[in-house]
Amino acid sequence: MQKKEVAVNEESRQPITSGVSQGQTVGPTLFNTFISDLDDGIESTLSKFVDDTKMGGEVDILQRDLDRLEQWVNKNSMKFKKNKSKVWHLRQNN
Repeated sequence: MQKKEVAVNEESRQPITSGVSQGQTVGPTLFNTFISDLDDGIESTLSKFVDDTKMGGEVDILQRDLDRLEQWVNKNSMKFKKNKSKVWHLRQNN
């Protein structure tokens, strides 16, 4: 097991007591366990793979679900990376 510490200066060293080091194989499993309730109450089609989530459905339902996801994110002290998000508009007769 690796020992990690964080320090602002030499007098303030503190061990890191939570989290997973970058590149650890257990990281995705722990993350998926943490977000396992993310889709509770979601009506849209939701696909989760490691740290990537895709959602599809009708516009009105998607908006309600995005509002639910925002509540989940706030409750769980997470953040969306809006610059990594994309919206695709699909319709008949494109």
